[in-house]
Amino acid sequence: PISPNSSPISISRSDLSGRVFDGLGGLSGGGATSVLLPDYPARERGEILDLLFKPSFGASLHMLKVEIGGDSQSTDGTESSHMHAPDDLDYTRGYEWWLLKEAKKRNPGIKTYGLPWAFPGWVGGPEQSGSPFTHPNLTSTYIVKWLEGARDVYDVDVDYIGIWNERASDAAYAKALRKTLDGAGFRHTRLVAKDGDKSICDDMAKDAEYAAAIDVVGLHYPSDFDDYSVCHALNKPIWASEESSSYDDLNGAACWGRVVTSHYVLNQMTASIMWNLVGSYMHGTNWYASSLLTAVQPWSGYYEKDMPVVWATAHVTQFTQPGWRYLGTGAGTGELEHGGYYASFVSPGSDSDAGSDAGSDASSDVDADADSDQGTGAGTDPAEYTLNVVKISRDHAPCTRPGLPDFDTADESVTFQFKTVPTKPLQVWYSNFEAETPVLFEHQGTVDVAADGTFTLNVTVGSMYTVSTVATATKGSFAGAYSDGSAPAKNTPAFPLPYAESFEGYPLSSEAKYWADQIGAFEIHNSTLDTVPNMVLRQMVPEKPIGWSDHGSNGPVTLIGMREFQDVTATVRFALPFGFPANRSVCIGNRLDQMWNDGIAFCVSPNGNYVLSVGGPKLGGAYDPANVIQKGVISPKGNFPTPNEWHTLELTTVGKQATGLLDDTPAFSNVAI
Repeated sequence: PISPNSSPISISRSDLSGRVFDGLGGLSGGGATSVLLPDYPARERGEILDLLFKPSFGASLHMLKVEIGGDSQSTDGTESSHMHAPDDLDYTRGYEWWLLKEAKKRNPGIKTYGLPWAFPGWVGGPEQSGSPFTHPNLTSTYIVKWLEGARDVYDVDVDYIGIWNERASDAAYAKALRKTLDGAGFRHTRLVAKDGDKSICDDMAKDAEYAAAIDVVGLHYPSDFDDYSVCHALNKPIWASEESSSYDDLNGAACWGRVVTSHYVLNQMTASIMWNLVGSYMHGTNWYASSLLTAVQPWSGYYEKDMPVVWATAHVTQFTQPGWRYLGTGAGTGELEHGGYYASFVSPGSDSDAGSDAGSDASSDVDADADSDQGTGAGTDPAEYTLNVVKISRDHAPCTRPGLPDFDTADESVTFQFKTVPTKPLQVWYSNFEAETPVLFEHQGTVDVAADGTFTLNVTVGSMYTVSTVATATKGSFAGAYSDGSAPAKNTPAFPLPYAESFEGYPLSSEAKYWADQIGAFEIHNSTLDTVPNMVLRQMVPEKPIGWSDHGSNGPVTLIGMREFQDVTATVRFALPFGFPANRSVCIGNRLDQMWNDGIAFCVSPNGNYVLSVGGPKLGGAYDPANVIQKGVISPKGNFPTPNEWHTLELTTVGKQATGLLDDTPAFSNVAI
């Protein structure tokens, strides 16, 4: 039998002493995590976007956070900057602005948030300082240009801007950025700092002007069992501004379902943003499938259906909105007796069912969105009410980080008691991520409330409940939705071979379909060699960026295909520019990892030297001698890759042998690898 809780949990819907809810979101970027999504067929791409952003349908996210591309590797790839150089500005690069616009199209009220992981090198000044903070006005102007592109080209007013992902914040820069934003017409855009650890709170506590410039404390993977008293003393909203990094499976849903409630119950964090929004990047790259929804087959149009993390998100997002308020601790929000958490939300406004139980709007937080803080005060009955309950076992509760202490959970029968019963029916939605037969976002009708205001839920381990007056929720699906009789896309995980790409027909500055830049940024531009139009893929980063992880220790590389490919021939037609140094090289590789530290690489230089190696050369051309399989000079000399001429490079790997050709001349044949 399920043990009952010892006494009913009181719900006082007029106790508005809780903080204002700022929403649940997803994060595209950090980096290039959505790179394959724009390449999907239009129908399936629209379905994916609907599942992410459409209200009352799927994940129905309240917030979209995106990377401000910085020309440097930032986890699963590089995202192009809008300004490769100080005299360069292009608002057609990348896909994050497109994604912001698509999200706004589906939910005009969605909150938007931009954050840099890396910066182009010029932001560090003529001395190439390697820091975005040595010239605060340069970096501030760079950020403003990104905001202007979002607003003027894509019709997206960005609500929040961060400082520098998980690296550092800087008081002088934050103050300069705030001043620059205000002067450029972005007074409404709030600053989040530092998208990292809680040391930012200590820094702001010592500098009142710094604290005044920052609107939201953004923490990454915060532990619910840490002390945030210094952060709370700043009187600002506290967010888990990056969270989860867990797989797209039932455990990922259990982790996410837990933290979106426990973060508030235990530490009054008012928003959580999941990394990453949509796992749409090459198999074999870092953190594969650590996503809310996975879509990695643009060639077939297939994407993963009925994903658990989507429905864990829906338990909150389809029944609340930013600007709603949490009920106070002990008045509808708290911990369950046998493990787990519950939180209550009320909407702004009131209806005619005013209660007599006195509440106080004693919340001391500064609302992240002042326009939405419409607490109704004591003695009123908000128009909508939502209760979220979650109970996850210790074995399934952990996210990727941080670690968790030991704790116990047990099934329990939980009775709640309203002081005043809502006049609207209470809808019940249920999931269980740990059951032998999992349940995902199942509508269980309405709950009966007794004359004394009580109702009971059997909260078993692994479960997530939503009880709400909101009656618009749906478990959206596209099954059988095609009126033209066409069938859903089939699961076709293998990249299609043979495959060829001429780069014709693309807009200038765009990325090529299915390609995934890892170091450097490759864009489609007109060739400078040819008298007739000829579109080419060109590496565009002119100097070493201010990086986030790897700043460019290896030379630029872009990938296509799959790490699983073993026995393949790859061919590329290339031209080196005038002035290309004789000791540098152009390379092609098979079986490579994303940073080309391993795999088989074939490189040739203008002086005719070639190298066959495990992994590619370091930036500048140096090799680890232990990785060199074979090297030499291509013969005859007339086949050297002269700059500003077209040449062809080919590499075949079959079993434990490799053959390489420059134009039609073999550099090596059947070399053991």
